[in-house]
Amino acid sequence: MNAFERAVLRPYQHRVCLFVEFSSLPKGYGRYRLWFPRILFGTARPGLLLIVDDWMQLSRDIEVARTQWREERLNKQRHDSRSPAAHFIGKS
Repeated sequence: MNAFERAVLRPYQHRVCLFVEFSSLPKGYGRYRLWFPRILFGTARPGLLLIVDDWMQLSRDIEVARTQWREERLNKQRHDSRSPAAHFIGKS
């Protein structure tokens, strides 16, 4: 780390950090790297470093959101995928 990065991190030295690993990079990920310090992003794995007050609560919130997202995705896949014309013909 260079001197600037150490100075930025000094106020947060004794805070809890949580690394959120991504399975894939979100759209526009490269643009965020232009505006935020490189120390916020994972170097070996894609992810984001977050400073948190309660890491257990954040972990639970992330898991709840991920589970909800998966359920919504599965419900969309189970939903009838026929075309609008097929729906119309099937009703008569």
